Amino acid sequence: MRYSIIHHGVAVGTVELAVEGGKAKGVVSVLPAYETIKTLVRRATSVVSQVRDHSKLARSDRRERFREAAELTRELALCDESGHTVPSDYIVLRDTSDEEPPMLTAMGVRDDVNG
Repeated sequence: MRYSIIHHGVAVGTVELAVEGGKAKGVVSVLPAYETIKTLVRRATSVVSQVRDHSKLARSDRRERFREAAELTRELALCDESGHTVPSDYIVLRDTSDEEPPMLTAMGVRDDVNG
């Protein structure tokens, strides 16, 4: 099923999600409004790649980006094709590409998304 990813009431992308084992994952087609959160998504994504750097500066920087990522996750919502909000435990956007448009992955919605 196709869903919209919403940030503060504005669709930033659409995604076809398939739920498996309590998680859903799909490649997001970005919409123009994605530009408003792109920097935050990329910063949050980079936290994962730097998790093995144990220096004090890296840990401090990582904590700040984890806070940003957690806040962004709380600000995202998923809507079905009818415009109804879909219950989700969390929505994570990952932007690991330098391509335009970026390839995003959304994951982490409840198993009852398709039910």
